[in-house]
Amino acid sequence: MAAERELARYLDKHLYCKDMFSKAERTDSAKNQIDGSDIIVSIPGLKISDAIVDEKASIYYINKDLRTFVLEISFLNKGFQYSEGWFVNDSLSTDYYLMQWIKANVTDPWQVKENNISEIECVLISKSKLKEYFESEGYNKNRLLNIAQQMRVNNTKMIAPSGKPYRFFFTQNLAERPVNILLNKEEYIRLGEFHYFV
Repeated sequence: MAAERELARYLDKHLYCKDMFSKAERTDSAKNQIDGSDIIVSIPGLKISDAIVDEKASIYYINKDLRTFVLEISFLNKGFQYSEGWFVNDSLSTDYYLMQWIKANVTDPWQVKENNISEIECVLISKSKLKEYFESEGYNKNRLLNIAQQMRVNNTKMIAPSGKPYRFFFTQNLAERPVNILLNKEEYIRLGEFHYFV
């Protein structure tokens, strides 16, 4: 969370100050964070008004030139129950995600600071557009949750549909034991509202 605050400061100084934004208002309360809201933005040129944005960052993979980004289907919560991940959770208020790939002058994610970040590649993408994309591929919410459950039951680490720009991945070594969709960066760029290097 400390690294996320540093990233937020960097974005405030180098992205949200740009002329394309007519509004960029941080929503810093714990309730807003839980509700999937980091910032509310308006971008008149893209006909985006008062959109709730959840900033997603690949903090643990700085300087790795990742070609994917995850969409969380389900995870193990603190009560040791499986919960819906942020991508399929319809109760969250998120309208858009800001996906971020980070370069910094450090390799330890715990050491990421606003002043040692060298570049953030980011894509602003509509949550509804992403969901429509996967529904067109035959993956509605129920099917995604069923895939996640079956991967856990069968201890399946990965499912990679042939010829598709995504795969399903069960991360067994994390406490949250998440099942995610790994979608190729090129698809985020293709579906996104903007692709920007900050």
